[in-house]
Amino acid sequence: MSGQSISSQEITKATLGLDQQTRQANQAMREQTDNLKQITNSSANIGRQIKSIAAANVENSKSTTVILERIRETREIARQNKESISSLESNIGEGRSAGFIQTEQWQTKSTPGS
Repeated sequence: MSGQSISSQEITKATLGLDQQTRQANQAMREQTDNLKQITNSSANIGRQIKSIAAANVENSKSTTVILERIRETREIARQNKESISSLESNIGEGRSAGFIQTEQWQTKSTPGS
């Protein structure tokens, strides 16, 4: 009987060891499940953030398009102003030349002995 008793004790010891391993494995699986849930939640949050960033980028692109159009309009107005200034400067220059010629002709006519 003592052989059966020893075998019985060894079986009990092995069973307790197996039970301990099973509990550890169950705990590890629960932790992995919890980690996977956290990863899933984090992935969902990242997905929402990416969607929000994409929407903001679309809005920024629209704003940038409007700003670029305003810059083009401003450049066109500046170009037109430059042309107007050149035209005015040209007209002023012609007017001064004409005025100088007229003054010179008047002085020539009014000089005694001419």
